[in-house]
Amino acid sequence: MFYETVDEVLVATVQAIGGYKAVGAALRGDKEPDAAATWLRNCLNPNKDERLNPEQVIQLVRIGREKGVHYYANYVAQTLGYTAPVPLTQEDLAQRAIAEGAQAMQTIVRLVSTLKAQGVDINQLAAQAGAVRGGAL
Repeated sequence: MFYETVDEVLVATVQAIGGYKAVGAALRGDKEPDAAATWLRNCLNPNKDERLNPEQVIQLVRIGREKGVHYYANYVAQTLGYTAPVPLTQEDLAQRAIAEGAQAMQTIVRLVSTLKAQGVDINQLAAQAGAVRGGAL
C-alpha cells in the first residue's frame, strides 16, 4: 500500500485495528468511547488543528504492531529510504531479554568480585541496600 502522508497511514492503521471508537478509547481512556472516537478522528484530519502527540502516535503504532498491522513502520522505512522492517517475534524478544539479563549478571559478578577484593562485606552491603529500598532487593 502507498500512503502520501503520516495522517493517511495512521488512518489506515486505525481502520485496520478496530476503528476510531476502539482505538480512541485505548488512547484516551479518560474519555467516553464516542468522545474518544471524535477526538481521534479530529487528530487525524489534516483540516483540524488537534494532533496526536508523539507518545500517542507510538501507542497507536504499538497497538497496530500487536495486531499484526505494520503500516506505519513500513511507511517510515519507505519514506526515509530504509529497508522494510521485520517485526521481532515473541521468541526474539525473549532471547534479547535473556541476553541482556546474562550481560547484567556478568556485570554484577564483576562488581561483586571487585568489592570483595577491596574488602567490602557483601552481606553488609546487601543488608544496607535492602534497608534503603525498604527491605526489597
